[in-house]
Order: sequence, then structure tokens, then C-alpha cells
Amino acid sequence: LSLALGFVYSTQGAKTNGNLFKVKMDYANIPLTLQYYPIPDCGLAIKAGVQLGIVTRKRLTIDGITYNADYDVVRFKDRFGNTAYRYVESEVSKSFHKVDFSIPLGISYELYNVVLDVRYNWGLTNVMKDDPENSKNSVWQFTLGYKLHIGD
Repeated sequence: LSLALGFVYSTQGAKTNGNLFKVKMDYANIPLTLQYYPIPDCGLAIKAGVQLGIVTRKRLTIDGITYNADYDVVRFKDRFGNTAYRYVESEVSKSFHKVDFSIPLGISYELYNVVLDVRYNWGLTNVMKDDPENSKNSVWQFTLGYKLHIGD
């Protein structure tokens, strides 16, 4: 058995039939997984754990036009009468959760320090705060990596 802590940057999203409405959200995901090696010295690992996702960016596409859903630009006059701009959180952005929780389940295989990892993240948190559709991020992830041995 072993514990693994990771970092995955992921773009996740959804669209309606006919692509009239799309949402894409970027997440900084931090998975913590327990890895079980059923066969000693084989390289096969079965994984399960928890994952915290922090939203870093939101984009909406409606009728082919893409909008930044993170903030609105507000134009105002400063105390000297100059035009200034301020970024404020948009009303659309306030309707989305800023964090996402999921349960990653997966399997990996390591051969000569090359690692192939397949994972399914089962979403627990609704993407929107008042979501009548009950939509959650459920994502397949595939990773091909190289394992470095540091130290002894």
C-alpha cells in the first residue's frame, strides 16, 4: 500500500444538444489516492481516493459567442476624473461553485519507470449552486508518464 498526492490541471465542461450552450471550466485538481499493489513487483496498482478541484477559469459559449464568465469589467471615473477600470466577479460566476470534490478510482501499470494511468473521477459536487439538472463533473483521465527516483 502507498499514498500518492498529485496535481492535475484539467479543462472540464458540458454542452447542450445542438451546441447552443457550452460551459468550459478549468480546474487545479489535487488528488490524494491510496494505491494497492495486488501482485508484488508487478507494477500494477489499483487506486482510490479523494480529489479537491479549485476552479481557475470559466467560459460560456452561447450561440457561438464565447464569454468570460469569471469577471465583468466596470468602467468608472477615479477621484481625478480619469477613466479607470475595475474587474469584479460577474453575476454568472457567482452561480458556480468555486470548489469541486470527487472520488478518483483507477488502475495504473508501471514498466521500466514508464507509467500508464487510467482514472475515473466520480463527481460529488454540483457545478452550479442552484442546478435543477444536478450536473456534476465526472471525468475520465488518461496519463502517460515517466517516474523519477529521487534519493535512495
